[in-house]
Amino acid sequence: MAFPVISEAFGYFDAVSFSYGADFLAFYTGGLLLNKGKASELYDEVAQKGEQTRLGAPKGVWLPYFYPPAYAWLMRPWSTLPYPIAFRLWQMTCIVCHVFSLWLICRGLRLQLTPDILLVGTAYPPVYFNVFVGQNGAWFLLVYALAFYLMTKERDFLAGLILGLGVLKPQLFWLIPLMIIAQRRWKLLAGSVVMSMGLAFSSLLIVGVQGIRDYLALFNTPFYTIPSSRFMFMMQSLPQFLGVILGGRVGQFALAGLVSIPITMLSWRALARDRSPEALFLISVMGAILGAPQAFHYDLVLLILPALILYPRLSKMNGSRQVQVALAALFLTALLMWIWLPLQPSVLALLTLYILVLRETRSLVPGMAAPEEAPAPVSKR
Repeated sequence: MAFPVISEAFGYFDAVSFSYGADFLAFYTGGLLLNKGKASELYDEVAQKGEQTRLGAPKGVWLPYFYPPAYAWLMRPWSTLPYPIAFRLWQMTCIVCHVFSLWLICRGLRLQLTPDILLVGTAYPPVYFNVFVGQNGAWFLLVYALAFYLMTKERDFLAGLILGLGVLKPQLFWLIPLMIIAQRRWKLLAGSVVMSMGLAFSSLLIVGVQGIRDYLALFNTPFYTIPSSRFMFMMQSLPQFLGVILGGRVGQFALAGLVSIPITMLSWRALARDRSPEALFLISVMGAILGAPQAFHYDLVLLILPALILYPRLSKMNGSRQVQVALAALFLTALLMWIWLPLQPSVLALLTLYILVLRETRSLVPGMAAPEEAPAPVSKR
């Protein structure tokens, strides 16, 4: 719990963001517009600002609703509550989801949720980023964790249905379908397709064709296409990192396309040789964040899953010391961002870890372990 104290000491969270939850305010607004029968205005900037002003949002606090229509529909129950109650309840629910995710991951790995795992899994700074501003990282970590647990129980179709929820935040799940194909897990792919198509069809029913066009038009706005140095400390993917270095002269989606090619090829090569759930989530989660058009500091909470997969396997790695250093660097740089340093070295730490994991994959997951040499025959005399 030292991290919230440090953050307040250095002024990371202003009173507005902490007490009003700017990110959750956008989610709440989406559900509220649907509750009021204003589905056609879901992506209307004026309508969103008007609702947030009526909710009593402090001056200068406004965040547009950028998620698919189906996500707004899921927010409708929250939007029936008074905003302050909904926000605090959301924060408490996120904490519960996070701890439950740790338990599911440990069950899938046949580990006990020991105090050291609980400490590392909750002391990670992005956990607090999510809770304080009302983000949804804990919910999507639960999606990963539940799918992983179901896969370890050989319930692939059901796990696929859960993974299909990733289309609600596609920039962080883009690599998963490709790697499912690489592993030839057809039941998992079928479940993901069924859920994805169901969410797409429900979105069409909610807002109609024009609403879908309005949603797709968001990806052509400067928020998505031009990296901003203002948010450099928050950006955690290679396309964003390179975009800031290049001064916005190359669009984020173009950079994401270029970066995604080697990430997909390297990940495919590793996963085509193994079908274990550990390999799928270990490589796909890191690769998806690295190549995402947008991945912010709070999105790094998803790295808890690959970190826990690595945890009991470090001793088997030839490069275990390098991986430990990379993990420590990732944790440290997340802490540096916590105290408002305009740095982005965690991207480089994550890239280093990803490369080390690809190099050492055979010693990490059981299915990829190198076969042991047969013992020399003993001559009988």
